[in-house]
Amino acid sequence: MKAVSVIKNKFLNTKRVAKRDYYQPKEKKQWPFFIILIALFFVLLGYLLVFSPYCKINNLVIQIEDYPTLRYPRQEIEDVINKISSERFLFLIPKNSLAFFPVKEVEKFLKEDRRIEEFKIEKKAPDILEINLKIFEPQAVLLDFDQKYYLINKNGDKIVVTIGESGVLPLIENKIEKRKNFILMTKFINEIAKIFDFKINKIEIYQDQGVEAIKATTSEKWDIYFDERDDIEQRIANLFLVLREKIKDRRGLSYIDLRFGNNVNYK
Repeated sequence: MKAVSVIKNKFLNTKRVAKRDYYQPKEKKQWPFFIILIALFFVLLGYLLVFSPYCKINNLVIQIEDYPTLRYPRQEIEDVINKISSERFLFLIPKNSLAFFPVKEVEKFLKEDRRIEEFKIEKKAPDILEINLKIFEPQAVLLDFDQKYYLINKNGDKIVVTIGESGVLPLIENKIEKRKNFILMTKFINEIAKIFDFKINKIEIYQDQGVEAIKATTSEKWDIYFDERDDIEQRIANLFLVLREKIKDRRGLSYIDLRFGNNVNYK
């Protein structure tokens, strides 16, 4: 019995020792030094991007594609950039930093300008802001119902007020108050210039016995009547046919009337 008791005690002692060896005290983790270095690096990088003179907008490159009939002053866009650059985010971060310059504010300004057809804004490290502008090519001068002169683009939209007839662009004279778009007229002017050896000098939009009428005067001093009921390409195709097949000499021509489909009248 004593021998058995000794064996059990040894077994129990061995088991207790095993438990004490298994549960070792845990070592405390140290804060890695390289994380501190990374944090310092980003702080320094942020400081350089925001406050360093080498990362500010030091070079403003503006390229403008415009036309003799509509010039876009470079100073306008420069003033916008300078105004935005003088401001700060939250009274702290200067907006003249290339990294934080708010391009969307410039985009908003350009989108609201009807003279601009396309634009592109690029940031080029370390200090270049490049802006490319394409200005609408004026298609005609509009003398509108309000008796003001406007330049209009290929979409028939007013793009800017002007001082009067240009002497170069066709004149569109609108005598109908409700008309707001003139794309039909600009399209007619451009298609005529592509196909024929004469041009449109003037288009009048007026009321004739309660019906809207459109009269175009050519560079050869004869008139073309048309309206909006049919496709303009079909009207011009009818004009081409009558000039080729029926009117060989245009010197005595007074007008051609395209308002009645394929039944083209002329005098």
